Amino acid sequence: MINGQWFTPKISAGVLGGIVRQALRPILNWQESTINLKLLEESEAILISNSLLGILPVKGLKSEKVEMKKRMYSAIMEQYNNLVMESLSENW
Repeated sequence: MINGQWFTPKISAGVLGGIVRQALRPILNWQESTINLKLLEESEAILISNSLLGILPVKGLKSEKVEMKKRMYSAIMEQYNNLVMESLSENW
């Protein structure tokens, strides 16, 4: 995230257009971008996600700390968990 804007790699970069990525779209309002080291170094917060582990904050980059505010991470997780619960209740 840079100045409140979240970025995600383009599908053409080889990432999966997965379930968690799509679930995060309305929460983070991310935009696709070329992700390079410069962009990561400028980031105020970095998340990684997949269906197995969910959403995790990146704690460091090239021996530099990346500190995401716990309140921000908690808010994202709460919204994501609500989406998961809604999806489960609709499909069960």
